[in-house]
Amino acid sequence: QAERFIIIRLFGTIIVNVYMPCSSQNNYKLLYEDTLSCIENALCGLDYDGLLIGGDWNLELEDTHPLYGTVTNFNRRLGLTFNDDKILDRSNHTFRVFSSGARSNIDHFAVSRSVDIATSDVSVVDSGVNLSDHCAVVCTFLVPMASVNSLVPSKDNTLAYVLRWDKS
Repeated sequence: QAERFIIIRLFGTIIVNVYMPCSSQNNYKLLYEDTLSCIENALCGLDYDGLLIGGDWNLELEDTHPLYGTVTNFNRRLGLTFNDDKILDRSNHTFRVFSSGARSNIDHFAVSRSVDIATSDVSVVDSGVNLSDHCAVVCTFLVPMASVNSLVPSKDNTLAYVLRWDKS
């Protein structure tokens, strides 16, 4: 199930983008649990200060959902909580099919405490440039940067500190 997620490290923060199986797939509960296990296994060998897992969870955050307990246990093991409570405008759904009227909130961010504290905004963006049936969910947070400084001579021959992106 590794094709269902990608892991990115941004300094000490790990960002995981997920596309979880939907209920219309055969054996979707098994596939869902397998994907969570693959993510957890991939993370166990990494050292990080913050963790954010976001994307299409294909899950309404209701305790009546058949996979709610599985996801809750996964989040507990990784020290994560969903931060949907930070979305100020709850009128936008993250998934909509206008032809049928179907709509839901199945796209989420699960974040570690350090990322939750650093989060300044979570919003659902309904943009005309997005051709998907999902709206973008945007999570804005501060990432502690480990700066790599270098002394570089300036035009007037004084030394100035600059960030070296090629060393990050």
